[in-house]
Amino acid sequence: MGVKKQQQGSAVLMAVMALFLLSGMGATTVAIVSTNQSSGTASLASDQAYGLAQAGIEYAKNKIDQGGNPVVQDASLGSGTFTVAALPDAGSITATGEVGNAKKTFTLTTPFGKDCFDIDVTGAHSAADNIVGAKIFKTCLSTTTVTDWTIAWSPNLAEKTTLMQVQGSQIITLYDDQVGFASGTKINATDYSLTSNNPNSPIPINKLQFNTNLLPGKTYTLTAYLSDGSSVTKSFVDPIVGNGNNGDNGNNGNNDNGSGEGGGEETGDDTTPGYDVEADGNVVVDANKAVVVHALCSEITYGAYGPVIPVWAWLGVNGSYDTPLFGGQPVQGGEQYSTSSVNGATYTLKAKAQYKSGKKTLFSATYTSSNVAQVKTLVNGDEAPPLAGFGGQKPVSECVAPYLLNNGTVQLNANQVLLLFELGVNMSGNPNNLAADFQDLVVLMTIQ
Repeated sequence: MGVKKQQQGSAVLMAVMALFLLSGMGATTVAIVSTNQSSGTASLASDQAYGLAQAGIEYAKNKIDQGGNPVVQDASLGSGTFTVAALPDAGSITATGEVGNAKKTFTLTTPFGKDCFDIDVTGAHSAADNIVGAKIFKTCLSTTTVTDWTIAWSPNLAEKTTLMQVQGSQIITLYDDQVGFASGTKINATDYSLTSNNPNSPIPINKLQFNTNLLPGKTYTLTAYLSDGSSVTKSFVDPIVGNGNNGDNGNNGNNDNGSGEGGGEETGDDTTPGYDVEADGNVVVDANKAVVVHALCSEITYGAYGPVIPVWAWLGVNGSYDTPLFGGQPVQGGEQYSTSSVNGATYTLKAKAQYKSGKKTLFSATYTSSNVAQVKTLVNGDEAPPLAGFGGQKPVSECVAPYLLNNGTVQLNANQVLLLFELGVNMSGNPNNLAADFQDLVVLMTIQ
């Protein structure tokens, strides 16, 4: 009987031990399965975050290409989000994808608007109360959008800029505020998008107007702010040209105070060193002289306050008009062209104004400077025609303001000639037409 009890106790002990072993194996199996599931979930989240970061990069590149802002915060996509930060000056975008606790980040260098957009100020200068001759263009990306501008100048005499327009296929007003903006003010302008990549056909800044006439010699700085956060800045020094001096302008000194009396003033002497202005308006230039043609302005519209009519110009040499001026582009004001002749030559200008609607030509007129009814040729001391600008256009006095004295006569150097074109009115048939204003094209010719 004693031996049997001992065997029974051993069996119970073995059963208990087996139970503990089985329990431990079960716990281990559960732990292994749980760990593998957690590892698999983390790996999936990491892969998804990687994909979201890549999606953020593509989103940002597309935004920049379409003229938009690439920056976005926690944009939802699938089971996570992506965030894009941009450093336009460095030309980089950084995208971060997040899914749960998983996070992936990528940084890419890419062109921004500043790398494709530019402001051409090579021909920019002041003309009365305007800056003319500046142009904008782009060379890459599908679209570049300008949202704001800053115009600064030095010395600052408390002038204010009041109006800015660009002229592509039509005139677009970027800002128009008669109170005006002080130098260095960031101006919230009308968004303007450029879609064509053609630096050879820039878009003119048709008007950059101020609340007063501008003194020459200032330094101007134009900054364009683009929608992708980048910006472009260009500066130029307004040239001082054609102001002459009181010793050479043929006056007797009475015009120094602007009284305009000028008794005994010598005017209209068409013969000056190096060239001669003939009665038919031809400019005969001596041998070994250079001729510089400087467009001051072009003001002609299709009807009063209507759309601008583009004007083209050619330089005639001995009666042949084989030389289109200013790259064959419509005149905006501020352009310059120079040439020279070893043997001397007779120079004239031809101007053409043409306005189309689609394929239909609504207006077209072409005249040369030898047509004295259509073109006034002025030398030092001649009177500028005191005519108002037709239908909201600025008068000829504003176009020639840097050369105009208070008595209404022009002050030119001995080697300079002004040519004032009337293209909108046929003066032979309508000599008294009030629309004639002689600033449809205004050109300064300098013989050097």
